[in-house]
Amino acid sequence: MRNAWALGLLFCACTSTEGGALRQVTYGRDFHYLEKQEVRTAMDRIAKEVVALEALLRADAPAPQPQVLLHLDAMIAATAELEGPGKAGNHPILDTNLPAFRRDLNAARSSAAKDPPNYYLAGSVAGACQYCHH
Repeated sequence: MRNAWALGLLFCACTSTEGGALRQVTYGRDFHYLEKQEVRTAMDRIAKEVVALEALLRADAPAPQPQVLLHLDAMIAATAELEGPGKAGNHPILDTNLPAFRRDLNAARSSAAKDPPNYYLAGSVAGACQYCHH
């Protein structure tokens, strides 16, 4: 019986280019597996938005509120792609730091949406990336 089970796993591993079929058997339902490309794509989107947000906040003219909110919303959406339904994933650094980063993004968005807007937290969110990517 063990040989049949092992043979089945080997077959899944050999027939799946992404390993998705094998992961369905080997990881629990709460486990959120992210492919390297998924992480890279989401992180690239966040980085693009951070650069654009920093440019708005550093400009001589006051930053237009709708544009600031647009960049913060895009960062919130990109981080949602990285956060899974379970409590664990295959990226322990993301598992540890992503919830706090999302809280900071949501607080920054709330402050930026006020009348008058407060961009202090929006500026600090961009700097938060430096803690993980130094």
